[in-house]
Amino acid sequence: MDKHGLKGLVFPRWAIGKFLETLPQLVEVASGLRKADLVVRNVNLVDVAGGRVVENVSIVAYSGFIAALVSASDDEVYIGHSTMVINGGGSYAAPGFIDAHVHVETSFLRPSEFSKLALMHGTTMIVTDPHNISNAGGLKHLLAFTEEAIRQPLKVLVQVPSCVPPTISEVDNPGYTLSVKDVEELLDSGLFHSLGEFMNYASVVNRDSETLGKINLLKP
Repeated sequence: MDKHGLKGLVFPRWAIGKFLETLPQLVEVASGLRKADLVVRNVNLVDVAGGRVVENVSIVAYSGFIAALVSASDDEVYIGHSTMVINGGGSYAAPGFIDAHVHVETSFLRPSEFSKLALMHGTTMIVTDPHNISNAGGLKHLLAFTEEAIRQPLKVLVQVPSCVPPTISEVDNPGYTLSVKDVEELLDSGLFHSLGEFMNYASVVNRDSETLGKINLLKP
């Protein structure tokens, strides 16, 4: 993949490894055996599973992860000399929204600007299929988009576009192609989350070998 300039790019799944490394310390914090990095007091927690609002909650965090949600009257055990304590002032705290399918480039915003607006409205993670920019600009533009997207505070999971060109080249050919080999290399790079939507259903129905080859890359 170095020929595509992927070396040094970081995929957000690094957070999984960080979580596993930090898990023992998170357990200690949750148990009151280790002090938290951050405690946000006096928030109203929106319980989306229970359909209720729990008042006067403290959010206990360590190394970027939430370790505990407790009553504000019980949070002293988590607070040490180096713990940052923030008064939430009765604000509402809710889980971030996840947009499971979006095409960032059709917003006519670059990923950095899209990230600002999405976070402002409560979306904290998106899954994006940049097939439009890939059809318009090819692999070079796909990688430029991805490099910027994965560096945003918004967690962006980028999919490998499956349909470049969108349909068979005789019908729709913007000038760029992602072959089975290209898709395989991109999926293996660790940079991308999954394979994007398959719009070219006609080639699936007609059992086109190139089309089915891309789908078969997803076999476990």
